[in-house]
Amino acid sequence: MELHNLKNQYDLEFPNYSNLCKEVIRQLEVLLNEKSIKLAVPMHFRVKEWESVLNKCQRYSLKPSNIEEINDLAGIRIVTLFKSDINTIQKIIKSTFTILREEDTANRLSEDQFGYGSIHYEATLPDTWFEIPSYKIFKDKIVEIQLRTASQHAWAAASHILNYKKESHVPQPVRRTINRVSALLETVDLEFERVLQEREEFDQIPVSDQNQLNTDTLKKILDELLPAENKSDDEDYSTMLDELNYFDIYTVGSAKSLIQKQLSKALEDEKLRLIEVQKEIERGNGAFANMVTTPERFSKGVFYQHIGLLRQILREEFGSEEVTRVIMKSDKNQED
Repeated sequence: MELHNLKNQYDLEFPNYSNLCKEVIRQLEVLLNEKSIKLAVPMHFRVKEWESVLNKCQRYSLKPSNIEEINDLAGIRIVTLFKSDINTIQKIIKSTFTILREEDTANRLSEDQFGYGSIHYEATLPDTWFEIPSYKIFKDKIVEIQLRTASQHAWAAASHILNYKKESHVPQPVRRTINRVSALLETVDLEFERVLQEREEFDQIPVSDQNQLNTDTLKKILDELLPAENKSDDEDYSTMLDELNYFDIYTVGSAKSLIQKQLSKALEDEKLRLIEVQKEIERGNGAFANMVTTPERFSKGVFYQHIGLLRQILREEFGSEEVTRVIMKSDKNQED
């Protein structure tokens, strides 16, 4: 195909490939959230620039008859914190999209090559999705999905800059250092997994009132004592712990006693807040209602998250003025 025709196709299809990536990411975000998987960084996508497409065609003597023959034109990268999440995400990808090709790039490496692989997929949307009119523009379009840990991502970025592919190509003084870095990054993945395992084991241990408060014991007692519907996915247990410690609450027993003493008053305050929101809605001030609580939470009679309930409990016990001062200090520390 003549290059100017290919370029015209590229210009025409660029926004469609960009929208395809956005849609795939949107679907994956929902599915990962359902599995409570937190990523190291938000999912990222790119559509190759025309210069990169042209360079690839020249480098590999490619003569595509259609821009869709460039399989890696659109790419999405998923970077996980934990290696154990890789298997779960692989299952999600395979069950959600039509997989044309799967590869672990670590298998490309020979014994004398450096490398720290990642999982690559070439995928399309399932045929059933094209029954939705707005998805028809994505038919036959391939997106490459890369899946790797944060350590693998760090290695890939560094090795790309250093441009060392084989051990025999590396100057001797540098070779030992690079091998050591590679080993350290693999150790990071292993130690992160150890942290997860030890935390899971800790969660199985019953908490006594004499135990010191930490973020994990605090989470346990809040899950036990506060309404489950008030809990959000991103509760800031570290800030809650600091605020409890400010008021000399350092043990599980003292935190439990405080919550049990003041929870009913905090829940009464929540009801009053919900009445205020309802009044604002009736006045037509829907924007105010959306600022203070989501429609889903409001419909369930929920105003506060766990951190909000705990702060209201502290207000009931120690006074609104002092607690507000502590909260403002916490918020300022987070901004700094």
